[in-house]
Amino acid sequence: MPTIVTGTEQGGLVWHDTDRATVGRWCKPPEIPDRCYTCFDPVTLAHYPAEGYTERGGWRYGTCHRCEGGRHD
Repeated sequence: MPTIVTGTEQGGLVWHDTDRATVGRWCKPPEIPDRCYTCFDPVTLAHYPAEGYTERGGWRYGTCHRCEGGRHD
């Protein structure tokens, strides 16, 4: 996923690495993802809220109603 760069009011830059999330789009049980793993708003680049999840390889991946069949295998 993309690295998001935002500016601060003081003129600095803030780097957001979306692949280093521990809770969000994916996580280890017993945590439940709060964001969809793949679907995001193209304007804000924010992932949509998760409406469920699927488990693969010991990880839980967030899903939403926009996902085809609710799975990302």
